[in-house]
Amino acid sequence: MRVAHLILAHRQASQVARLARRLLAADDAVFLHLDARVDPAPFRAALDPRVQVLARRHPTPWGGYGLVAAALALMRAALAERTFDYLSLLSGSDYPLRPWSALHAHLRANPDHEHFSYMGEMEQNPRFQRRYQRYWFGGPRHGFGGQLESLLHRLPWIRSLPDGLVPRFGSQWWTLTAPCAAWLVDRLDRDREVVRFFRHVMIPDELVFPSLLAGSPFAPKVTGHNLRCIEFPPESRHPRVWGESDLPRLLAETAFFARKFDASADPFVLDRLDAHLDAWTVNAPLVAARAPV
Repeated sequence: MRVAHLILAHRQASQVARLARRLLAADDAVFLHLDARVDPAPFRAALDPRVQVLARRHPTPWGGYGLVAAALALMRAALAERTFDYLSLLSGSDYPLRPWSALHAHLRANPDHEHFSYMGEMEQNPRFQRRYQRYWFGGPRHGFGGQLESLLHRLPWIRSLPDGLVPRFGSQWWTLTAPCAAWLVDRLDRDREVVRFFRHVMIPDELVFPSLLAGSPFAPKVTGHNLRCIEFPPESRHPRVWGESDLPRLLAETAFFARKFDASADPFVLDRLDAHLDAWTVNAPLVAARAPV
């Protein structure tokens, strides 16, 4: 069993390096994409030399297609090695709740499952429809892009997904089999019309892979659970930042990763998680087997 951990990062070099060290276990590997807008020097200085840092970098602002492009670049890099059973996409602010042995045991116990989460049919939800039926240009809603968006949104144009795709909304983060990841990369490399469409949806990283997977040969194996603990506060677009006081709840979770953490705001929570992971008992994999598939 080999897992390629793919990390999207843009800040907190020391925290990203800490995450990578924790993931570099067994025969697993870590591939890292750094936002093109950040200085790579602090990351390279902090990282374990086994981490494979992508040379070609994309700007990855929130809400832009760059996040999709960066994820695809990581997937291509891992797939080129042809030695991984699973690819797992993480952010630099994620952290494991269970050790690699428990994750491997769960993946072996549930072969060929695609650990991905997306919502059901939402085509009739007006709030969801506007995310793909109108043109969006990513980034802040000001400047020329924002003005152009406002103009286009006043026009009666309604966009439709190409190739009979059905729109789906889901989490940006996942753990997929290598064949599924290869299918997604090949589809987007071949179908430029699909890429052009998704470049101008709202928050494309939450639409591209769900919409493609839902109509793929891998759809019957999608579990509906992405193995991550992520919580969005009411009326917030950004996930909750977990702290030391949340540890009892996090350690009771069946998820394998949690998002998100900020070591600059709470310097102790990751220390406590490391202590928990280092003290993991031999019976823990039996708990892992009860995790959602």
